[in-house]
Amino acid sequence: MTKGYEAITIQDICDEANAGQSTFYAHYTSKDDLKQSGFEHSRKEFLDRQREAPATGNIKYRSLRRSIGHGGDSLEERSRTSPDARQG
Repeated sequence: MTKGYEAITIQDICDEANAGQSTFYAHYTSKDDLKQSGFEHSRKEFLDRQREAPATGNIKYRSLRRSIGHGGDSLEERSRTSPDARQG
């Protein structure tokens, strides 16, 4: 989709997913709910990977440990303040 977040409708989302609105609303209450669900899913995946990473290891793992779950902004806050998210 090339629209900004605010301009995207539930119908746009359903069209992209090849699903009906009744299916969408069976799982989500709004597009914000869908977005939050995506953030939560990503956060859980990152945390799972972080737990699996060796305590000491290569720089990729150390960077992951620093950036997820150890202070700083949440993933959601980072996405709201990132230049890509603000452009809409």
